[in-house]
Amino acid sequence: MILIEHSLFQARRGVRSHESLLSFIQCTLSGRRFPPGGRFGPRVQQDYQLVLLHTGQMTVYIDDVPHHVQPGHAVLLKLGHVEHFYFAKQQETWHRWIAVHLKVDPDALSESTSDSPLKPLSIKVQIIWMKYH
Repeated sequence: MILIEHSLFQARRGVRSHESLLSFIQCTLSGRRFPPGGRFGPRVQQDYQLVLLHTGQMTVYIDDVPHHVQPGHAVLLKLGHVEHFYFAKQQETWHRWIAVHLKVDPDALSESTSDSPLKPLSIKVQIIWMKYH
């Protein structure tokens, strides 16, 4: 998907083919464990962020719409939305995220048409993520 969007961006902006996608983005990888009943927010999302839930549960309110996330699923957070996070009441919640900061105008990229930000992770992605992090 990133390569497709990158190609669309290149076509719209006349970017030469030898310029790298990495010259347009900055990525941050991190993670955190929240104790039972933990919360975070409100905040306005400043980047694109893929939040991967490993253990516990998480409900993310995006512009006041709740999204319930279970272990093995991810939520895609997009620029400019107000977010509140509520974590499992009875157990610790462990999640990691990949934040992508665009060094270009985000309006130049096409938006996904999917209504739901929730995505299940494949076994392969889970194994690779656990192996390297």
